Amino acid sequence: MKAHYVTEDICLEIKQGESFLQACKRSKIPLSHSCEGMASCGTCRVIITSPTEELPERNHLEQEMADDRGFGPEERLACQMEPNKDFSFKLPYE
Repeated sequence: MKAHYVTEDICLEIKQGESFLQACKRSKIPLSHSCEGMASCGTCRVIITSPTEELPERNHLEQEMADDRGFGPEERLACQMEPNKDFSFKLPYE
């Protein structure tokens, strides 16, 4: 799968079974991750800029964070998302 970082026009590859956070770290995308991928801080939140219905549903941990923080459907935790389709994204502060 591929993810297109729209702000920097970078395309990164996501390996099978790899979280989006792992792919970002490997590709040197400056994505915060204070809790090291445990879904407890929310700092790895990304904004999906392509259709969100093509991505896998949130897992239990990500759904709890989304409910607690009022995330919209386009806001995802990179540490919990294992994409199954190509998509585009940006960082929330951009």
